[in-house]
Amino acid sequence: MGSHIGAYVPGRACSFTAAQHVGRKIIISMDLKDFFPSVKQSMIRNYFHEIGYNQQVSGLLAALLTYENYVPQGASSSGYIANVIADYRFDREILAELSDLDPNWVYTRYSDDLDISHPEVQTQETTRKIIGLVTRIVQSAGFKVHYKKTHREHYFQRQKVLGMVVNEKTNIPIEEYLRVRGILHDVLCYGEDFPYHAEGQPITLPALMTKLFGKINYFKQINPIKATKLLRLYEAADASLEKKDANLCIPSSTGNPS
Repeated sequence: MGSHIGAYVPGRACSFTAAQHVGRKIIISMDLKDFFPSVKQSMIRNYFHEIGYNQQVSGLLAALLTYENYVPQGASSSGYIANVIADYRFDREILAELSDLDPNWVYTRYSDDLDISHPEVQTQETTRKIIGLVTRIVQSAGFKVHYKKTHREHYFQRQKVLGMVVNEKTNIPIEEYLRVRGILHDVLCYGEDFPYHAEGQPITLPALMTKLFGKINYFKQINPIKATKLLRLYEAADASLEKKDANLCIPSSTGNPS
C-alpha cells in the first residue's frame, strides 16, 4: 500500500506516519467518525466487481468480509479491507487534488486519523479550503468527518500527530513520559500499598503493570533511548514486587496512564 497509509500494514509503526509530518509549518488533523461501520458490504462488492471479478464472486467476497452489512472492528481481515476501500474511495482522490493545488502538501491516513501538512506557512483561507476539500471528498465517498476533532497546528505551537510531538523530530510528549515514570517510581516505592488508578478508575497492580509495559513498548517506537530508561525502571519495580520488598520512600508524583 502507498506510504500515505500507516495502520494495518506490516512493518509500519505509527511513527512511520508521524515522521512524514516532522518539521512542517502547518499540520491539519482530521478524524473520521465510525470508520469501520462506514465500510459497507456494497462498497466492497462494488470494489471487487470494478477490478474484474464477476457479480457472484464479488458478492461472496463482500459477504465473507462483513457482518450485518459492514466491516466488523477487530476481525483479522477488517483493517486490510478497510484500508483498501478507503484508499480506493477517497485517499487517491485527496492525494490527486492536493497535488494539483500544490505538490508540497503531504497527506497520510492512519486508520481513521487524517493528517495533511505543508512545509511553508499557509493562510487561514488556504487551510480552510483544504479542510473543505478533504471533507467534501470523504463525505461523497460515504464516510463521515468528526468535526470536533478537526484542528490546525502551526510551527510555533506544539505539533502532534498520532500522539507524538513532531516539531523537530518524532518524540514522546514530556507529560506522558513523566507520568509513566512517576507511576513506576510509586510502584517501586510502595508496591501494592498504594491506590493505583488508570483513566480515573481503580486498577489492580498486575493490570497496571501490563498497561505500563504496553505504553513503554509504544514509546520504544518513538524514542528508544527514553523508552529504555523507563524499561529499566519497570524491571526494577517488577523485581521489587516479586520480592515483596517493602521499601519506605516518598513518591515523586502520581498519575494515570492513558
